[in-house]
Amino acid sequence: MEISARFAEEEEIKGLEEIGYKSIPSETGKIMLPGKGVSVADTVKLKLARILWSKRIVVEGLTYEG
Repeated sequence: MEISARFAEEEEIKGLEEIGYKSIPSETGKIMLPGKGVSVADTVKLKLARILWSKRIVVEGLTYEG
């Protein structure tokens, strides 16, 4: 499963919550997830990976419910 991850401003987070996204609190802010279609493990990890000259956020602990 692929999932997009990025940083969002507080105003955008409020908008996502209004359209049905759920949030999980973390040490550095909220992790926003679609309201349907994603199962959350006990621990969710976001890691920053560097591949050559690009950076990518790697997500662990989420599975697709389809």
